[in-house]
Amino acid sequence: TGVFFNSLASLMAAKIPCREKGEVSKGKNIFVMFAESIKIRKRFIPLLLHWLYRCMFVLIGFIIPLLKRIIDFSQSMVFLYTIVITAAVIITIYLSKPFVDRIGSKIVGDLASVIQGILLIIWGFVKPETPYFLIFILGFFFMSLKGILQPFIGKLIIQSMPQKDKISYNSMLNFFSAVFTFTFGMIAGLAGDIGEKVLQIKVCNPYFVIFFAGAFLSFLMTIISLFIKENHGL
Repeated sequence: TGVFFNSLASLMAAKIPCREKGEVSKGKNIFVMFAESIKIRKRFIPLLLHWLYRCMFVLIGFIIPLLKRIIDFSQSMVFLYTIVITAAVIITIYLSKPFVDRIGSKIVGDLASVIQGILLIIWGFVKPETPYFLIFILGFFFMSLKGILQPFIGKLIIQSMPQKDKISYNSMLNFFSAVFTFTFGMIAGLAGDIGEKVLQIKVCNPYFVIFFAGAFLSFLMTIISLFIKENHGL
């Protein structure tokens, strides 16, 4: 299914007209572009937010193992949960646009990041005795924040792109996103083992270390975004 829809999306994307011609400057590989970008404030801050956001959502991915292994969700319940959180993202993107345009994407993004960090801490306390309906409500509101943060960070990345060497810039962005998320995924797996076999805090679930780390990243994103000036809404 994934291969089919990705192939279909590629065919549709190929039909979109493009006025610009892709060019790659000689010597501008991903490592050179990375070294340049971290020295330029207006590029580095959006890149840092993007990478933190990606790493945070790698950690958030451990919610599904929590539901299956610890909460003992059946396969059908997990499937229902994924439908609910997907609907949350779609609904939020649709409903939040007018508010974002009025009060600014930065304010909304900062608020969403803070609330998301608080909800991640709550996820660390979800136990098998937690009522299922509360887990669904928590998941709905939690993932709805993704519908706010994702466009906000995407807008910042677009604004940070250089006029030239966009191909190299995108390649650098994707390459280091993969490196950082892979690294965080490995660390998160070890953190899950530590929480389950070493710490074993009764009031928390075994994945609390992962969720608390995600909360830290979320709060860190809020602090970093304070250094960004709001230009206009999404």
